[in-house]
Formats: sequence, C-alpha cells, structure tokens
Amino acid sequence: MKLKPLDKNILVKVEEESKKTTGGIYLPDSAVQDKTNGRVISVGNNVEYIKPNDVVVFGKYSGDEIIINNGKYKILKESEVLCLLCD
Repeated sequence: MKLKPLDKNILVKVEEESKKTTGGIYLPDSAVQDKTNGRVISVGNNVEYIKPNDVVVFGKYSGDEIIINNGKYKILKESEVLCLLCD
C-alpha cells in the first residue's frame, strides 16, 4: 500500500526500540518508551526542507500514529519536526 501525504505533511516510519537490554534482560511493553525519531518515507507537495530517507526527530506526542502491515508510522506536519539527524 502506498501513502502520499498532502500539503505540508510527512510520513515517517517510527524506528522500533529493542525490548532487550544490552545485559540480555527483556523489557515488558510498559517499560519501553515511545520513539521520537524515524525515517521519512514520503513527503507532501509543499514540504520545503525534508526529503524522503531523512532521519527526523519529533516530539513524543506529535502527529498521528497509524499501523500498516505491522509497522508503526506517524503522519506529521513539517512544523512538528524538531530537527534532522545528520551523519
């Protein structure tokens, strides 16, 4: 399924956090915090600064979460993106 955001919206795939610590302990779902970064999948026509494949940081409660094919995605406004992660 393809999704194309409209206007100044972007579609971000939220990167899953590991439920296993470096010491080998598995964490319950209640202990794992929501991720606040992800990879941009597609952007709307009027988005100026963000391109597909960029890694972005956004607020914990920003955007609307959707689940497609067991993957977590967020639809964010361009203004909800706090910064780009650069190498």
